[in-house]
Amino acid sequence: VVQQPFEWAYQGMKLMAAYLKGDKSGIPANGLIIVPTKIIGKDDVDAYAANLKAMAGK
Repeated sequence: VVQQPFEWAYQGMKLMAAYLKGDKSGIPANGLIIVPTKIIGKDDVDAYAANLKAMAGK
């Protein structure tokens, strides 16, 4: 099970930009935004690692 740090950052920046423009509609009543985790099997590790490196610009 892995987290999605880039998705967390993307959603956070998107919400913050909207909030600063006065749009508070993206904030749930409970204040929680759930970014789902992913399940990576042994056959998917290399593809996941390559994708993570690509997103990090490495």
